[in-house]
Amino acid sequence: MKTVFCSSIAGVALVGITTCVFAQPPRPPGPPGPPVACSTPGICRIAINVNRCGEIGGISVTPPVMSIAAPTIIEWKITTPGYVFAPNGISFSPPSPQFHLLPGTPPNVVRMRNDHTSMGNFYYYVDVLHCVPVDPWVINR
Repeated sequence: MKTVFCSSIAGVALVGITTCVFAQPPRPPGPPGPPVACSTPGICRIAINVNRCGEIGGISVTPPVMSIAAPTIIEWKITTPGYVFAPNGISFSPPSPQFHLLPGTPPNVVRMRNDHTSMGNFYYYVDVLHCVPVDPWVINR
């Protein structure tokens, strides 16, 4: 989840300057819980449900950890009516060149091609417009 770091500097004329930096906290050491294997050939679907948009934990991702065994399309869909993805709705941290955004989707859907060129755990952010982001995982096995 994204964090805001702010600092203030007081000047000689008692004028304070505040600067803020939006940053993503360090990644957890590994995915929580067991992964769910992608069961649909060619496309892995992940559902996004918005319960409490402005609260930490207010967005649920099903499954929170997706295991993928071959090159495929990953589709994230917001299932709650009235919500859409922010401009950078799905972003991997750190970025991975094997995930390619596919254009031409409705605003509540993001599709990416997973080339499956590297094995391992891939941490990503789900950013729903005006909501607190959530941070699940994709595992290439």
